[in-house]
Amino acid sequence: DKWMYLLLHIHEMEDIPSKFNDPLFTRLFMLAEISKFTPEEKKQYDKSTENMGDYLNTITTAVEDAKAVGKAEGKAEGVELAKVAINMLKDGAAIDQICKETGLTEAQVADLQTLL
Repeated sequence: DKWMYLLLHIHEMEDIPSKFNDPLFTRLFMLAEISKFTPEEKKQYDKSTENMGDYLNTITTAVEDAKAVGKAEGKAEGVELAKVAINMLKDGAAIDQICKETGLTEAQVADLQTLL
């Protein structure tokens, strides 16, 4: 019934009636508004939509690049910490002291100890 009423009366509506407070109907009303655009307004709308898509893609790429750099830096830092821990193990340092100095967990230090 809502659909039939909407299709028959949408051209008369200025605001979205509360009974159509649903994302599907909201999208339909938005599309109806866009369909009323003049060619120039449609061109501006399409351009702004394209710009927004470009902006979102740029942000997504930047975030992914930052994550990749962070992982590489994290791996390099992890290798350095492992080297420090191994040297401390060779010097006879206690596991709890190594954990305190490097920030590694006891399990990580124990894993490194098995490599010696």
